[in-house]
Amino acid sequence: MSINLNRRQRIAAAIAAGVVVLGVTVGVVVANVADEPTVRGRVATAEPAQTTEPTTPSTPAPTEAATPEPVVPTAVGEIVPADMIDAAREAGASVYVSPNGDGSGVVVDPAAVPDQVQADIAALPHQPSNMAQVSDMAVANVAQTDAMKDAGIKAFYVIPAPNVEGTEVVSFGYVVYPFGIENPAQYGVRPAPTREGALANAAALFAAFPDVPVIG
Repeated sequence: MSINLNRRQRIAAAIAAGVVVLGVTVGVVVANVADEPTVRGRVATAEPAQTTEPTTPSTPAPTEAATPEPVVPTAVGEIVPADMIDAAREAGASVYVSPNGDGSGVVVDPAAVPDQVQADIAALPHQPSNMAQVSDMAVANVAQTDAMKDAGIKAFYVIPAPNVEGTEVVSFGYVVYPFGIENPAQYGVRPAPTREGALANAAALFAAFPDVPVIG
């Protein structure tokens, strides 16, 4: 009986020892697993930078050349377009615009009486036969004197002076017409039966403007 007991005790001891050994082994395995270094994830490698094609600088659009400003005529004898007359006068030029022209002008020397001016005066209606024509003559004379004023030109012209009875012209005398003169009535100009008488009646006018020529 003692023998069996001892045998059982040895077997139990052996089993216990095996359990202990197994536990130790398991513990070691668990410990080793716990101490195992963490496996890092795969490090992503940077993709190579995408290359960009070099851009060609754009060529600027060609610019149109600036239109040069028109030259304002200011020399004596030059023709001045109608839309440049004011500019020419502002630049100091004397510009005569004929009442019989197309609206353009010509640069003149105001100290002289240009041929164009003399031709325009000579073309004025000087032989009216009735009151309507006398009125037309007066309007034409005023237009001519205004054109000469604008250009700074003065001239005295001996013209026929109609004598009217009723509505008809019955005879003619003479009178000195002061073209380009401001307020000529203040000088007492009067018609006369003869050219010489008309010149004598204009003595005060001639004294006020000694440098103005008498034409016609």
